[in-house]
Parts: sequence; structure tokens; C-alpha cells
Amino acid sequence: MRIGIVCYPTYGGSGVIATELGLALAKKGHQIHFITYKRPARLIHFH
Repeated sequence: MRIGIVCYPTYGGSGVIATELGLALAKKGHQIHFITYKRPARLIHFH
């Protein structure tokens, strides 16, 4: 499934939850796109 997640790329709050959710879904084989003005702080590597 292709999923777009809109979030603020900050170190706390919704940005962390959105990043962790996106990473978990990517590990299950989904194609995740983060829609934000810069890379989320917790997104260190891509799958």
C-alpha cells in the first residue's frame, strides 16, 4: 500500500509518532512518503 504521512519534523510530539509509525509500516512492506518541509528528526535511514 502507498501511504502519505503529513507531520512536523520536530524532535518531540507528533513528528516522533509519525516517523515511528512510518518506519514500522515500511518494515511491513508498505511504501511510505513523509510530507513535510524537511526530513523528520527521527528518520535516520530509509528502507
